[in-house]
Amino acid sequence: MHGDMCHDNGKVFYLHGSTIEIIERSSGEVNTIVYDGSTVYVVEYTAEVCSFNRGTKLDCIAVQRNEEGIKCELYQRTSMATVSHPFIIILPIRWHKPHVQKKLTEMPLESATIIPTQVLGCRRDPGNTRKMQVIVEVREFEFMDT
Repeated sequence: MHGDMCHDNGKVFYLHGSTIEIIERSSGEVNTIVYDGSTVYVVEYTAEVCSFNRGTKLDCIAVQRNEEGIKCELYQRTSMATVSHPFIIILPIRWHKPHVQKKLTEMPLESATIIPTQVLGCRRDPGNTRKMQVIVEVREFEFMDT
């Protein structure tokens, strides 16, 4: 576990540490076959987890752009205050067809254009142990209609 970042069978997810609640735990059992002094507990717990599956649809707004990609934020349908999310959304430009690349590079950032995307994958952000990177691609047909 890195900060609140977790890995399980190659999948990256964010565990909200302050939401962990232990429901039940055993009194513990000492391993008598390989006696190394360790005790094994069976623990049942609940927690809030943030995770994305491949293909999850996200509506995003571009906040920064360079020639390689766009850093996005999750589009908020309500006019709530800005919410801090445990992830950074990255939209690589060059992975798309030329007409989509053109629209992405010419789109003004201040326009707050909604970009329909879908998740390609997640990974741990190497520079930040409390954020995961969510790599997305444009849902082309919905984006080109805007």
